[in-house]
Amino acid sequence: MPSMFTSIMRNQTQALLLCLVLSIPRFASADGVTIITHGFAPDFLSLYSPDNPEWVDRMESAIENRLYEHFPNPRVSTGLVKFTQINSLLYTYNFQWITNHFSDSSSGEIVIIVDWADLAGLDEAVPTQTIAENAFAVLPVQAYQLPIHLIGHSRGTSVNTRLCELIGEEGIWVDQFTTLDPHPVAAFNDETVKVHENVLFADNYWRDDGGLLRTKDIDPKESDPQLREIGIPDVNGRSIDGAFNRNLGALDDEDDPDYGYYHEHSDTHLWYHGTIDTALYAFDGEHFVLPEMRYGSVWWNEHEDEGHNAGYIYSRIAGRGDDYRLTTDPPIVDGYHGIHGGGGSRYLLDWTNAVWPNVFKFEIEANGAPLQGWGPHQIQVGQPLDLKYEAQDNDSHFTVSLFVDEDRNPYNGYLVSLDHLTDTHAATGQGWYHPTKTWNTGGFVSAGTDCYVYAKITDGTHTRYFYATPKLHFVAVPTYTISSSAGSHGS
Repeated sequence: MPSMFTSIMRNQTQALLLCLVLSIPRFASADGVTIITHGFAPDFLSLYSPDNPEWVDRMESAIENRLYEHFPNPRVSTGLVKFTQINSLLYTYNFQWITNHFSDSSSGEIVIIVDWADLAGLDEAVPTQTIAENAFAVLPVQAYQLPIHLIGHSRGTSVNTRLCELIGEEGIWVDQFTTLDPHPVAAFNDETVKVHENVLFADNYWRDDGGLLRTKDIDPKESDPQLREIGIPDVNGRSIDGAFNRNLGALDDEDDPDYGYYHEHSDTHLWYHGTIDTALYAFDGEHFVLPEMRYGSVWWNEHEDEGHNAGYIYSRIAGRGDDYRLTTDPPIVDGYHGIHGGGGSRYLLDWTNAVWPNVFKFEIEANGAPLQGWGPHQIQVGQPLDLKYEAQDNDSHFTVSLFVDEDRNPYNGYLVSLDHLTDTHAATGQGWYHPTKTWNTGGFVSAGTDCYVYAKITDGTHTRYFYATPKLHFVAVPTYTISSSAGSHGS
């Protein structure tokens, strides 16, 4: 495993912001890996729930439900990294698949939960980087083969920071790094939350109310007030250099006990849940997003449209690509890596042991214009399409193969292999290879076919996949009949 090193801030030229267009496309879509990591878990909670906070499981379910907007039968494969405390000096950790739908789902989406609740209280004081290093050691290979989205809350953002660094040192790029009220604990020697240079887009949602002390009613039937309630400071989050930083401000209503969590620190993941599940009374397992929170409140501003146009809208699954307009304040471009034309600063990585190949930013053009959004886009059989992708491998040559698929799951086969477009290229270092391949569609598909196109990149040992967003619907070339009628001349 690569060793730790001192990260150095990479300065990006902020003048880039002045010459960007109004939108930046997101190129990944609903065929990736989401890793969700919770934060601080008070020790008293283990008396009532030995597992991770329920909001994490509900967030996984909400993500799966979003897939139904685009796919039939989008079963998600779910996994769990579980930490179990044996005694004060010993704990175990392992990975297990909870559901496995690699062969029977129309989407290749994977959601993995990192459950370290046993070690996330005050008594254990296990540093977050230790949790990340243990999780990295047991994650399955599928966790790295598709675009990656890391979501963390509180101390979980620190776990994900180190996990992202470890992934990057292997040469793997992370599509999105989402932090919810980041709060590493210095007394536990937690990893500082930062955005590493293998992150394409980083978004941070935080607030700061001054650390008010509030009480948690842990046993309403207990007559002794000291046993009934426990006081926990409402810890604060912070902004993160290199990310799109959305300060959520005040999220609480002390006059209404049903208005979110006791602590605004926890309200941040409820806020984000409300952008995944945008329904009235969206429920995260513990609290509802009430109508008064969604409408006419301080939770979402006018641009964010009661949560429909915020938070998770920037994800692979919900992203709107070029339809999205950069009218946010601060601008969303602040969170994009410079290779996307963004202005987000990044911390340098040690690429010494970077061995994984990467492919991303896969576009399909018809008649010289990119196909935007999910589609379906109507294409005549025989019409040429330009396939544009970006590929990178730090240390070795690689091969990119293109495939036509009836769904967005690379693990259950494909319709057609476009063998004539296969390309092998030498190592690029930290540079990128960006070819254009023209696919003359005649002879490969028939009228009535609905399909997607994806790229597979391999160095012979490591393999990653990337689907272009648009769904293609092929139609027959129209035929025309020319008829003539003979006229007659009267006398």
